[in-house]
Amino acid sequence: MLHCIWRQSSRLAGGSRMGADAYDMIECPACHLTVRAQPRCEICGSPMPTVAPEAFEPDLAPEPDGDDPEARADLPELEPVDEIPPAASAPADAQTPASDAILEDSRPDGGRQPDPLPVPEPVVVRQQKTPPPPAPLGPPPFPATGKPSANAITRRLFTDFEFKGRMAKRAYWRMFAWRAAAALIGALLIALDEDVQYGEAGTLAILAFVAVVVIAVSGLAEASRRLHDTGKPGLWNLLVLIPYVGFLPLLYLLAQDGQPHDNPYGPPPAAEV
Repeated sequence: MLHCIWRQSSRLAGGSRMGADAYDMIECPACHLTVRAQPRCEICGSPMPTVAPEAFEPDLAPEPDGDDPEARADLPELEPVDEIPPAASAPADAQTPASDAILEDSRPDGGRQPDPLPVPEPVVVRQQKTPPPPAPLGPPPFPATGKPSANAITRRLFTDFEFKGRMAKRAYWRMFAWRAAAALIGALLIALDEDVQYGEAGTLAILAFVAVVVIAVSGLAEASRRLHDTGKPGLWNLLVLIPYVGFLPLLYLLAQDGQPHDNPYGPPPAAEV
């Protein structure tokens, strides 16, 4: 017992050094000594009762009513504040030169309105038409298959006056045979005309003579193209003017094979039957 009292006195002495308000002090139910509020007693080790903290009681004093003259007497008096007159608003369009300068400086490019972007003009794309291939010189050739019609042969006899271009050897000799036959028939018609026998040219003889001349000119054009095919100029036709033997070298030139490539007179002629 004395030992417990000594421990209690030493603890109380130490607690007095820390201050009276440092701990909550309660009485132990076992040893009836005043100790700090802990789960167990510091003296005898018995469990201590739980001490509920004091509930906070707010001050529920009524607020002073504004209508109460006593409450208003306690309030400090406020000094009157002079009213500030509203600033006169200037019209929107009325700006001073200084404000204009400030606005101009704040805008990009010195306040100038940006130039409108140019509207691009529509680009019209015109498709270039491919020029058609050049038409071959001379009359149209005979069909490559089958036999030429009488109409095609007659048209070639009397309308072939093209001196430019080239003519294949086989097509030339075919037309040469038809041309010789037509000239022979014309000569027979002239000889059989009775008016010619009496020294007067009849209508039939005149028509036959004109036909023979047309056929001869057409044959001269075809001979020129045949010479072009061999690479010779058409002036070689003048060999026929040499009496008796002039036609022999001309026939030799006309019988030569044509050049398979392009020459100064044009591309190779189309194949003809």
